Amino acid sequence: KIEPSVNFLKSPKDNVDDPTGNFRSGPLTGWRVFLLLLCALLGIVICAVVGAVVFQKRQERNKRFY
Repeated sequence: KIEPSVNFLKSPKDNVDDPTGNFRSGPLTGWRVFLLLLCALLGIVICAVVGAVVFQKRQERNKRFY
């Protein structure tokens, strides 16, 4: 049976928040919200345009002549 052991034991640290470790360095300001929404809207528009082009090409390819 293997018994766990350590050579050096660190003392326990207090549970404190790290202000520099967050993904966001603070609350979203109006400018950041605007840029975030603008990028999201731009991404949605690009996806819609690409989807419409693919749909049109597929419709033309599946067109039947009677």
